[in-house]
Amino acid sequence: TRWFDRKPIYAELSPVTDFKEASCRQYELGECMRSGFCNFMHIKTISQDVKKRLRGRRKRSRSRSPSPSKKQRRH
Repeated sequence: TRWFDRKPIYAELSPVTDFKEASCRQYELGECMRSGFCNFMHIKTISQDVKKRLRGRRKRSRSRSPSPSKKQRRH
């Protein structure tokens, strides 16, 4: 629990149905002055290199199927 002025802060979550609408336009333009106090998402872009590496990991992890354990092999 977070506290402010000796009182607990109760967070209220709201569902996001459209990420484009939930992102901060001012942040995208480099103009958001609210930073951590902004109620919209500040989405950081990642480089193409990072995207490629993440896609490669996902493909490798999906292609590997776990081998059956010793207990499952016994008949």
